[in-house]
Formats: sequence, C-alpha cells, structure tokens
Amino acid sequence: MATFDSFVFDVTSESPQQIGPSLSGANNSVVLTKPTVSSVYSGKTLAGILYNDISGAGTATANLSVFSGIQFSVHPLYNGSTFALYFTDRSTTTFTVNTATALQTVTQAPGFDNRGPNERRRFAVEF
Repeated sequence: MATFDSFVFDVTSESPQQIGPSLSGANNSVVLTKPTVSSVYSGKTLAGILYNDISGAGTATANLSVFSGIQFSVHPLYNGSTFALYFTDRSTTTFTVNTATALQTVTQAPGFDNRGPNERRRFAVEF
C-alpha cells in the first residue's frame, strides 16, 4: 500500500465537485491534461493522478501518457517516482514515472490499496 501527499484532479469527475483541487500541482510540476471521454483504463474512468510532491521541482516539461486517453506532464525530477492513477470509484493503480519514454507502464491492476490526500483525511476523521 502506498500513501501519497499530493494529487492533480479533474473536479468535473465528481458530483458535487470538490473545491480546491485542480489539473496542475504545486509550481505546475505535475499537470494532468484535461481528461476526455477516452480517459479510461481497465474499464475505469480517470479522476486524477496521485503523487508525492518533490520540493524544488519546477514547471513540468516531460509529456507522458498512460494509453492515448490519459496524458500528463511532469518535471524531470519526478523520474523514478511512484505515481497512481485515481479513478472515479476511488480505486487506484500505480506506475513508476520514466521520463525517458512517453508511454508509461502500469505495474498493477486497479485496486483499493493506495491512499491519496482525501482518503488520508477521511481515515484520520474516522479513527
């Protein structure tokens, strides 16, 4: 199980929409290209990307994708970092960022093992 401290999120994927999250992270170091109808992986619709923020990472310059419908950009300092695709049903799947190749390789099937900032807050409130 992985825990992530940051996320970029398509607020239009939820009802009611969250206030605050956006398609770009701190300093624009991680940017999710606006998801489209084709932003589907394993039958699940993408809501966002979870990651751990790297202090000092500047503007995203590496354009990457997970299949053709899921596109995002990261700063090169994120090379080797674990990211997770976050779906509308709150499931996730992880991958390791490789800025040397545009197409990223997902390393696990979607499941409910990983936690982003929302799940961490929910867990803290419940316990």
